[in-house]
Formats: sequence, structure tokens, C-alpha cells
Amino acid sequence: MADTGNEHSENAVFVRSLTTETSVEELTAHVAGLGLNTSNASLFSTKEGTSKGCALLTFGSAEDADAAIAKIDGSQLNGNEIHARADKGPTRRAPRRPLTDAEPADATHVFIGNLSPEAELSDIKSQLSEVLGTYGQVDKLSVNKRSKTRGRPWASAKFSTEEEAAACIEGLNGSDLSGNALNVTRLLRLPTKKAKAPKKEGADAPQKKERKPRAKKERKEPEAQVTFDTQVFAGNVDRSIDDDKLNELFAPHGNVVSAKISIHRKTKESSGWGYIEFSTAEEAQAAIDNLNGVEVEGRALTVALRSKPKRNDRRTRKKTSNDEDGEESDENQTRRRRKAPREPRPAPEPRVVDNPDCHLFVGNLSLECEEGDLKEHFSQHGNVKATSITRSQRNNRSRGWGTVEFADADSASAALNNMNKTDFQGRNIVVRMDNGVKRAD
Repeated sequence: MADTGNEHSENAVFVRSLTTETSVEELTAHVAGLGLNTSNASLFSTKEGTSKGCALLTFGSAEDADAAIAKIDGSQLNGNEIHARADKGPTRRAPRRPLTDAEPADATHVFIGNLSPEAELSDIKSQLSEVLGTYGQVDKLSVNKRSKTRGRPWASAKFSTEEEAAACIEGLNGSDLSGNALNVTRLLRLPTKKAKAPKKEGADAPQKKERKPRAKKERKEPEAQVTFDTQVFAGNVDRSIDDDKLNELFAPHGNVVSAKISIHRKTKESSGWGYIEFSTAEEAQAAIDNLNGVEVEGRALTVALRSKPKRNDRRTRKKTSNDEDGEESDENQTRRRRKAPREPRPAPEPRVVDNPDCHLFVGNLSLECEEGDLKEHFSQHGNVKATSITRSQRNNRSRGWGTVEFADADSASAALNNMNKTDFQGRNIVVRMDNGVKRAD
């Protein structure tokens, strides 16, 4: 296979997705079959001579190259769809990072690679010292083990003279050592280790931050529980009664600490109930005995001790969520019902018909499709007795599917075989047997 040049030309076309078996002659014949005349064709290949599956074609002008791209791109060659584009020239590799400040090695140093990864470093060193000693005096020998992801260990050796190092490279390169063919070449740079930065002393040394001891958190005393034996609930209160009138109503029965009518958040009007707090439980009980059932402004008051906590007091709500006799409160029952998962809806019962083979289901209908359109479209395959389109209960719009009933099963079968996945009003409809019907017992 021919090598490609490195020069970029506007007349060149890059072709890819070729099979590795495609030759230059086959590519040239394919281009000629498309009515194109190329002045040069070359395949990209590896060092071993195997095709890389791409090629470079040269034409007489840039216009011919553009016309060739339009014809070659997407064409078939040896079972592959090949692609073409304008040549962008050779790929420029990123520049290599500069080497470290390692000291260059002279001609007395030798690199030995492809050592056995299973052997211990001490065993490798003893074997190499014995083998290298046959070529001359070895002043220094070091074996380095690479990480698991970077391959096999390697070694470096320093001979007394350059002649001994050259004899070692010539005689030992490619020889077998523990089942591995050694790679012996001249060492270009001496292996180095990163030098640790000297520790700074004195004023330049970094100062350690002193850790401050953590402050002990003060334990908060438990808040006093809210007591309700001095608080009275007043219900069925007339909307015209405000906080002051409520205070005047309950003041004859004890020292009223506070009287508050509940206000609706949206309407800002009275909710028809409130709370009254007395100084003692005896005063609260006296107000209940004297005012419960009393008619005020045409309404019979409901007066009782406050039995439920404030809704925003979570700790109190947990403690008083159950009644004294152990039964679950209405509030807890409501919360538990809300968290319970909904039961799945039962599947609808199939309709009972005389012959289910006459009923078809039609899906993916246009939302503008009517029953008359459906009947007219399916009548070409037989006598249609009835059609229906499922509609939404909220706005009576079509939900995109319906049913068709034929007079006989043969007409239904013909419609099923000929109309499934065909176009109707701009959509590919789905036609199958209706699973929502069953034969009468």
C-alpha cells in the first residue's frame, strides 16, 4: 500500500470507513464507476502494512474535489457505506512536555527493558549482575519496578568503559532471560527522584493555627407544658362579637386573663369561636357551668375546657394526640388516612357482545376525527355496524382512540390486515382486536 504525503491540498479528498481489505485498485475503480477521474489515490497504512481504513484522493481542481465529495459520501464499497470530506491535512500532535532536569547519561550507561513482572527485584538483580559481568566490569546496577498500570520493570547498568557497554548492547539485546526477550539499548538520561523541598525554619516556617476548644452547649431547660384546665373554648359565637365583647361576657364568672376570637385568614372576619383563659381552673369551670347552652345574640353557646393543643406546638401535639382512654384522636386518624397509599382502580369489566371477532380497536386517531369519519374510512372493507370514539368526561374532547364494529368477522379480519399502521388523517393508526369485549355465556 502506498504512503500518503504530508502536504495539504485543496484538490484532495479524505475517504474513511473503508474495509481493511480494500485495495487502491478497488477504490480507483469505484471512483471511476461514479464518473470521477482521480489523478492519485493512496491508502493510509500502519508500520506493518495493514490498511487503516482511510485513503486520500487527489483531483484536478477544487471544483472536481467538491463534486467528488458529493458523489462518494454515502456510497457503498465492499459492503461498507464510505464517507468523504475535504482533506484537512496531517494531524498536528501536541508538543511534548519538556523533560525534567535529569542529568544526561553517557555512553557507558545501558537500559535493560522487558524484564519479568512476576520475578522479585532481588532475583532480577542477581541474574542481571551475573549476565552483565560477562561483558565487562559493572560499576552500578539498579532495578526499578513500575506500577501495575505501566508495564514491566526495567534496569540500568553503568560499565567502566564505552566499549563494554556497546558489547553488552550488541550481545544481550534480544536474548532470553526467564522466558522474556530483553530490550537492551543505550540509556539516554539517568533516573532521578523528586527532591523534597527543605523544611522552613525560624520566621519563615508556617505557623500552626491553634485550635480553640469547643464551647460546651448549654442545656436548655424543658419548656413548661401547656395546661388547658384554665382555658375555655367558646363555640357557635355570633360573628358580631369581638375580643372585647367576649371578655365582657365571661368576666362575671372570674378573672379573665385573655379572650381571643379566631379570625379567618382570608376573609379577616370572625370564625365563630374563640378561647378564654382564666386565672384558676375553678373560675374556668364556673364559666362552663353558667354559660354552656346560654343563648347570646340568637345563638346557643358551646362552652367547654380546651382539649386540643395548638396546631403549631408539635411536642404537645404528640403527647396529647391520643385520648385518655387510649383511643386514637380524629386528628391522628385524618393524618394517617392522608399518608395511606391509594388503592389501584379496578379494571373495567369487558362488554358482553354476540361476536367479539367483529370488534376492532383503533388507536392513535387524530383528535379531530369523528365517528362518521371512522365509519367512512373502514367501510371500504365491509359493512360497518357502529363506530365509537372515547371522549374526555370534562371537555368531551377525543382521547385518540375508538372502536369499530363490523357486521361479520371476515370484514373485520380484512380491515385488521390491511389498515394497521396505515395513514389516516395524517397519523399512522393502530388497529387490533378489541380486548374490551367478550362473548356472552
